[in-house]
Amino acid sequence: MVCRDRAEAADTAAPQALLVAERARAHHTLDHDCLAQGMSLPGIAHHVGWGRHTVQRYARAAGRQDMVKDRRRQLPGNLDPFKPYLADRWAETDGHIPPP
Repeated sequence: MVCRDRAEAADTAAPQALLVAERARAHHTLDHDCLAQGMSLPGIAHHVGWGRHTVQRYARAAGRQDMVKDRRRQLPGNLDPFKPYLADRWAETDGHIPPP
């Protein structure tokens, strides 16, 4: 089947030189091609040898760029409410804030 051949080609073609973005693009294309052929997500996972959730992530991604985004979420820090005040004070005193 076409999906199996493309999966093997994507995994064996110069693994050292294959960049992460290129691999994500190839896997995303492969996943969506298999979906277009009418295969189910578990069927694709079994067919290409990936985990079910990996196939699901590629299927949910609208484009390959969605697969290479930074997954960490930036949480607010304890100083965030005070940063405007601190920036103003720093600017007023040219970085020389006297002790209280």
